[in-house]
This record gives sequence, structure tokens and C-alpha cells, in this order.
Amino acid sequence: MGKQHRLAFNKISTRKNDVLEVVYSDVCGPTKVSTMAGNLYFVTFIDYYSRKVWSYAIKTKYEVFSFFKTFHVMVERHTEKPLKCITIDNGGEYIGIFDQYCKKKDIRHEQSVRKTPQH
Repeated sequence: MGKQHRLAFNKISTRKNDVLEVVYSDVCGPTKVSTMAGNLYFVTFIDYYSRKVWSYAIKTKYEVFSFFKTFHVMVERHTEKPLKCITIDNGGEYIGIFDQYCKKKDIRHEQSVRKTPQH
């Protein structure tokens, strides 16, 4: 009787029309067991349109920016389309120089509410 429940989110589907219009990113970890290279975290990039996932194993959360730059160049060369928007969960690893890079490259940087995977 004492449990609290969240109300369901409205299901509004606004599927995008092309790849790289919106890419979601999140950092997961630290894991209990490290990889052979000593990585305890991984970062994912998910294209909203194609649902394609890119994942990179990283040692610390602060390596996210360098892996994002690598990801950004790779996907734009591969698809020959610009990355238009990156959506993140408002984690601390996505602030500062990450914002400056997005502004410089004309990438919209959206932030969702932390701990709400429904977004």
C-alpha cells in the first residue's frame, strides 16, 4: 500500500525522416568487472531514425568527448549527412567543452531529465 507509482507517459511518436537528425547518447557504468584493457564504462550513440547503435568502451566518463568527436566524424563521412541533434541525459560528462563543440559544429544539444528512460 505504501508504494508510489509513476503515471504513464503519453505515447507520442514523432519519428524523424532521416538518419542523424537525432542521436541519443548515454554513459553506462562503472561496471563491476573491467575489460582486459581496464575499461569500466561504455558510451552509446543511438540514431533515432535507423535505431543503429554505436558503443565504445572507455576507462573514465571524461573520455566521452574524444569518443564523440571520433563518432561525429565517422558517421558524417559514412552517411554523407550532417549530425543535426544530440540528446543526452544531462550527465556531467556532457557539459563545458562538449557544448562549445556542438555550437561550433552547428549541432543542436538537447538534454532530457536524468533517470527518466521514457524520454
